[in-house]
Amino acid sequence: MSLNESDGKVLYVKQVAALLGETDHTIRNWLRDFRQYIPTKKLDNGYNGFDEEAINVLKSIQRLSRELKYSTKQIDRYLATNGKEFASAESIASPALVNEFTQEITELKEMMQNQQQFNKSLVERLDAQQRFIEESLTKRDQLLMQTLQEMRESRLAIAAAQEEQTKKGFLARLFGK
Repeated sequence: MSLNESDGKVLYVKQVAALLGETDHTIRNWLRDFRQYIPTKKLDNGYNGFDEEAINVLKSIQRLSRELKYSTKQIDRYLATNGKEFASAESIASPALVNEFTQEITELKEMMQNQQQFNKSLVERLDAQQRFIEESLTKRDQLLMQTLQEMRESRLAIAAAQEEQTKKGFLARLFGK
């Protein structure tokens, strides 16, 4: 089935699907996703009518989807920019561009190695700082315990002296013996 512009003939979804070798469901999906780019005509019966221009857009969508494996987003961008946004395969794989990407990848690898070294150094410093803090706390705790022990011993000595003094009789306390 072909469509001549001079006919002014408008096709329905099923007819366009047969013409393109797609299912009518696929044509409806494309119509839903790319309505703004497909110039359809609403017919009196409420159906969508496709003229030559609409069929050409659908053929482009079919080629992008089936042959070039473009995603819906890529097709949308392609249609929005009239294909200007997409470069040819030769320019994408040019040696200069490959060299540029290779250099950028090398720079990124170097930056990543530097970051890893920095991270390792930082972790080592944090570990050393943690050890210092733990050692300081241990020394402080030991000094505190020693001071508490000395205070306890002095209190015991004072208590013993007071008790000894209370044990002495009245005369011993009076004459200081």
